[in-house]
Amino acid sequence: MPLLSVENLDADVQLGLWRMDETDFSSDILSGNPPLRSAVLSCASRKRRAEITAVHSLLHAMTSDRSLFIGHTPEGRPFITGSDMLVSVSHTDGYAALMLSHAKNVAVDIEYVSDRVERIAGRFMRDDETATCTLSRLIHWCVKETVYKYFSGQNLGYHDIRLHAFRLSQEGRVIADNLRDSTESAVAYRVRDGYVLTYMFG
Repeated sequence: MPLLSVENLDADVQLGLWRMDETDFSSDILSGNPPLRSAVLSCASRKRRAEITAVHSLLHAMTSDRSLFIGHTPEGRPFITGSDMLVSVSHTDGYAALMLSHAKNVAVDIEYVSDRVERIAGRFMRDDETATCTLSRLIHWCVKETVYKYFSGQNLGYHDIRLHAFRLSQEGRVIADNLRDSTESAVAYRVRDGYVLTYMFG
C-alpha cells in the first residue's frame, strides 16, 4: 500500500493521500499499538481492515509516531488518542485521505469517479443548484460531505448546504453556503485520474 503524497497546505495543516490495496497487509503496523491491533483484528471485512490499516499507515507517515490511534466519538467524529491534533479522515475504493492540524479545524473527502452518484443525486442536489454532468455532481457530493464534516457540531443536512455555480476544471475552489448559520466557505477540489478530492480548513 503506497504513500502517494503528503503536503503542507498551511504552516499547521497537512494533507496526506494513500493508495489502498485490500490484498496488501503487513502486521508490522500493528506492533506496539494495541488499540490499532484490536481494531484491525476485530474486523471481519477485508475491505474495512484495509481502510483502517491505510489510514493509520498514512497517520504514522505524516507524524512519524507509530503509537497514535484514531478513535471516534459516539457521533462518529474522529480524534487522535493521546494527541491534541485535529483530524479528518476519508476513504473510498482504492484511496484514503487524511488531514491534520494542531490548531485549525480541518475537513476532507475523497470519492472514486463513477456514475453511482447519479443514483443518489436527488438526496443532495438542491433545485437551485446546477450540475450538468456526472463529474460536476460528484464534486457537489464531495464538497457537501466536506462542509458537513467541517461543521459537524451543527448536524447539517445536505439541503442546508448550497453550492455557488462554478466552472469545472482539474482543480479549483467552490463557494458553499451554510444556510443554517448564513455563512459561506471556500472548499478546494481536485479532479484526478480515478478520484475527486475536496478539503477545507480554518
